Amino acid sequence: MRQQKDETEDPIAGDFLESLVAAMRRHGAGVFEFENEDTFLSVVLEAESPDIPLDTSPDTGNAHPEAEFDVFVKSPELGLFASAGKSIGDSVMRNDVVGFVCVGPLRLAIRAPTDGLITEELVRDGTPIGYQEAVFRIRPVITS
Repeated sequence: MRQQKDETEDPIAGDFLESLVAAMRRHGAGVFEFENEDTFLSVVLEAESPDIPLDTSPDTGNAHPEAEFDVFVKSPELGLFASAGKSIGDSVMRNDVVGFVCVGPLRLAIRAPTDGLITEELVRDGTPIGYQEAVFRIRPVITS
C-alpha cells in the first residue's frame, strides 16, 4: 500500500539539498535550476578548476603587514552559519570547532585549520554561507 505524500511538505527539506550538491559536484555541474508552479530553486557552485582559485575570502586591504600570513576558516558546505561562541580575540587550536554550517537537519562543524588568534568575524550567526566561503580570519601562532 502506497502512502500519500503530505502536500504541505517542503520539497527541499531533509537531505535533498545535500544530495543535490553532492550530485552536482560528482557530475561537474556548476548550475542547477528547478521551477514548478510554486517553487523556484537555483543552486550555483564555484568552479573547481586549477585556473580558478577557490578563495572566496574578502579583500580587506591588509591594513597590518602580518595580515598577509592570516588564514581563512572556510565552510565545508553551503547552508546557514551557526556560531560556536568564538569571537574576535579568542585563541583557537587546530581542529577546534569555531562554528557550524546547518544544512537541513544537519550541523556540520567548521574547524580551525591552524593554531592562532581570531582576528575577524566575516559572517554573522544565521547568515547563509556558500561552499568554501570564509567565515573567520585567524592569525597563526608562530613558534620557534
